Amino acid sequence: MADWTLAIDTSTYTQIICLMEGDRVRAHTQQEPPGNHGSMLLSAIDLLLTQHEITTKDLALIAIGVGPGSFTGLRVGLACAKGLALATGCPIVGVSTLQAMALPFAMSQPGKLITAAVDARKKEVYSGSYTWDNASQSLQVTHKEQALAPAALHDLMVTHHTSAFVGFMTSKYKPLRPSEDDPYTTLDANFTAPSGVALATLGKLRFASLQESELATLEPNYIRPSDAEVSLQKRLAKKNA
Repeated sequence: MADWTLAIDTSTYTQIICLMEGDRVRAHTQQEPPGNHGSMLLSAIDLLLTQHEITTKDLALIAIGVGPGSFTGLRVGLACAKGLALATGCPIVGVSTLQAMALPFAMSQPGKLITAAVDARKKEVYSGSYTWDNASQSLQVTHKEQALAPAALHDLMVTHHTSAFVGFMTSKYKPLRPSEDDPYTTLDANFTAPSGVALATLGKLRFASLQESELATLEPNYIRPSDAEVSLQKRLAKKNA
């Protein structure tokens, strides 16, 4: 029986879908939906499955990007992935979007610190740092995922000897633009989205470790509270003052 993995990421404006059969990449698409992710995600998945003459019942695993990233995008992607898993009984695991960004570069530089970041707006970026360990064949989290001011992230990378930095829409911030003075390398200035192949690879590694589906517990990694939550907290504080 074929070992099919479906990987999905909607944490940015780029919709990513990857289909792997074992370790072989069968399809990998990156596209910007004309509307929101919900307008075409299911149809795009159905098209890929049909092209490869399989159905959702043939899937052995669903790997879904859980962020950090766009709150709305994360909710849409997770709802879709959970719906597919619930309907078919296929196991599902969540994968960090930042880890999927870092993985290809970390694997090419084992033991070296790789920092990944995405624009979080409000003059902040979501970031995390990782190293690839050849002995355990795993991506190690060196610095937890958090929201930082761009200048603070730059200082963190310098202080902790980051080897390479890869980001999505972070060049808008001056401290994160490539500079000859930086002790780290800024990788792929045109980087636009996490790798669907990396997402699927990390999903399979995570599932092998967990040996169970995360359907009941899986939630987006927002890191920061939503605007609605902030407004509610302010209203409650004002009410109780």
